[in-house]
Amino acid sequence: MRGKLKELWHRHLDRKPWIFRDQFGLAYLFTAQDNVAEYCEQSAVVDNPSFLAWLQATVKPGQLFVDLSPVIGGVTMLAGRQVQDTGAVFAFAPEASTYRQLVNNVALNSLTGSVRVIGREVLSTGAMDRFAAEWQWPTVDYLRLKDIGHINALQTSAASLFKAGRIRHLLLDDVEQAAWEKVRSSLAGLGFVPQLLSHEGELQPATGAQITGKVNVIATRPEAGHA
Repeated sequence: MRGKLKELWHRHLDRKPWIFRDQFGLAYLFTAQDNVAEYCEQSAVVDNPSFLAWLQATVKPGQLFVDLSPVIGGVTMLAGRQVQDTGAVFAFAPEASTYRQLVNNVALNSLTGSVRVIGREVLSTGAMDRFAAEWQWPTVDYLRLKDIGHINALQTSAASLFKAGRIRHLLLDDVEQAAWEKVRSSLAGLGFVPQLLSHEGELQPATGAQITGKVNVIATRPEAGHA
């Protein structure tokens, strides 16, 4: 799949903008300035089929999904399609280039009714708590983190949300074995029980011994029940 992207990239260098569609039929707008393969990989368009399939089977209409690592919107837009107009997806894209692409892609896929792209950093002290109050967030059903370094920042930016138990699931992409103990400890401190998502799309108990390469971690608050 990634080879196909590179082929398309070279073929369309003189045609801008151009559109790529992923396996879910979502469209992505690219120009000659964009690194297509890198963007698609980071956005879980290409390399994470088990996670995307789990997402499609799990996220329901009416739910609230917060994406702190949207890149060009693979996960963001799939979640937006799942929650429909009765739910909401908030995607935080403080970098100008990512914000531009994400806004374009959301509009291209007619998802502006369910996906709100926010060009704001919310990992400073209390920032996410203030944003949640401003937008009257009830329960955050899914909070996605691509960068595991976000976990510690969340403890100060969303302290009230965590304390009140208003975040049900944390989704972490690409966790490596070397970082596992730190991740496990941070999740336990926030009251979450982690599970690993297998390549077959099934959840299983998480231990460091099971981690080879990069894995997806689905962490759930016990009172929230399992997804």
